[in-house]
This record gives sequence, C-alpha cells and structure tokens, in this order.
Amino acid sequence: MIWDFRWKTYKSLATIMFAVTTRLMMRRWSTSVRFMQPMQLTPVISTSYSFTSKSSRWKNAFVEQHKVIGDVLNAMNGYVEKLNGKDFDEAVMVRDLNKFVDFFVAYLREIHNKMEEEVLFDSIRDCGYSMVRMHGGIYMQSDHDQTHTYLDRIRNVVDESQHISNAHAASRTIEKFITFLEIHAFKENTDLFPEMQQKVPEDVQESTSQRVEEFLAKHGEREASLRKIADDLIKTYPFHPDQKKKDSNTFANDYDDV
Repeated sequence: MIWDFRWKTYKSLATIMFAVTTRLMMRRWSTSVRFMQPMQLTPVISTSYSFTSKSSRWKNAFVEQHKVIGDVLNAMNGYVEKLNGKDFDEAVMVRDLNKFVDFFVAYLREIHNKMEEEVLFDSIRDCGYSMVRMHGGIYMQSDHDQTHTYLDRIRNVVDESQHISNAHAASRTIEKFITFLEIHAFKENTDLFPEMQQKVPEDVQESTSQRVEEFLAKHGEREASLRKIADDLIKTYPFHPDQKKKDSNTFANDYDDV
C-alpha cells in the first residue's frame, strides 16, 4: 500500500513537471520566432496577383506622414535628453510632455491611423487579402491599439501634483514608446507597403490613392493645425541625427510589457 501511494505521488509529480517543461519550451519557442517572421499579405481566397504599381500616391502620403511622426519622435529624444539633465523648468517639462502626448493621440487617432484603417487596410481586405501576424503575434491593428497604451503610460508619469516624480523612469517610459513607434513605421515602410504594391492590382491601388486624397482633403485643416504643434515641438527640442540613439533591438522585448 505504501508503494502504491509512492507510485501515485511520483506519477503526479512527473505529470506536473512534464506540463511545466512543455509550457516553458513553447514560450521560449514563440519568443524566438516572434522577431523572425516577416510581414506578409496572405491570400484569404485563391489569387495570383503580381503587379508593380505605378499608382503609388497612397504610399507617398503615408510615408510622408511617417516622416512627420519621425521628426516629432526625434524631438521626444531631445526632450528625454533635457529631462535626464538637471537644468530644466519642471512646469515647462510637464506642459510640453502633455503637448507631445496630445499631438500623438490626435494625429494618430484622427489622421494617420484612421486613414490606414479606413482606407489602406480596407483596400487590402477588399481584394481578398488579410494581414497575417507579424513578429509571432502582433497585428497592425493591434500595434495601433498598443500605441495608445504607451501614451497613457507617458501621461501617467506626471503625478496629481503635476510633478515628474521619477525622471529616470519617465525617460525610460518615453524611450519605449519612441522605439515602439519607430519599429511600427519601419515595418510598414519596408514590409507592408512594398507587399501591397507588388500584390494588389493596379486599379485597386489607384482607387486607394483617390480615397487617400479624399481623406486628406476632408481632414486637411485639422492635419495642418496638428503639424503646427509638431513644428513647435521640433523647434523646442532639437535632436540631431548624429547624436547617439538607442538601438531599436534594445527595447524589442517591450512588446511584452503592454
């Protein structure tokens, strides 16, 4: 009877150890694959399009907006440099941090991401494609949602008394956001846009360009006002390309933080 009890105990422990080991191995595998898989457009229906588009006006519009976003992210790097120093007016830094957050919330939600979701992603789906997972489980739409999670975290570095209580932690939070958005724009510029140019028919790309132009005409006044805010931030916090920036791989695992 004692041996029977011991056997059952050993069997239970072995089962638990096997389950734990398997889970750890699967987690490690998914992490290693996450950053290896390229962005692809995978057909939902059987198609064999292979076009090199001449109608790239839609792409030019998105890339140009990415440049605006990149310039403001560089200004954020300049802001972080100042925050890491000792000579700054905290009230001004709090005010400008809120300006950065307000700009990105408005520009992404009302202009850039909105145009991607309502025009670009819609065009991709209309011709039978869906955007499959990137980096082992991150969708483009999910990236858009996570962007606002990062912005909420940045806003929360300012306490109720309108103080930045921990400048180092605040800098780290801002740097994570900068890297995340840089990687997102890089994936679109180098993977999504060329893939769409290659596989989406010419006529669909032309209609996409027309819809982009209609969107910009409708929201042009709002975008212009936001770009003025961007220009002010860029002038206030200059950051030169030759200044040392963090390698984007430094924060690769920050996807897990969201």
